[in-house]
Amino acid sequence: MNRRFYTNVPYQKLTTDITELKCSNDLKLYLNPIMDMFNGEIFSFGIGKHPNLKLVMEPLEEALVIVKDSKYRQTIHCDQEWHST
Repeated sequence: MNRRFYTNVPYQKLTTDITELKCSNDLKLYLNPIMDMFNGEIFSFGIGKHPNLKLVMEPLEEALVIVKDSKYRQTIHCDQEWHST
């Protein structure tokens, strides 16, 4: 995205990041929202006890269904480095 996060086109630029939430009793939850950079709307998200592939893929699959009818190409931005094992 070259640091150009603003867009005047819905569903063109999407962003996501997994956030750790510390709850009571040392419980941690992880939130993975997918946000439209057009208007800041969170239109898909996942919450889980572990930052795993399921937490990434379920909101992404839901988002792809929502944006599939857009006539513009979508870009999804995430700050994370991806490693395969």
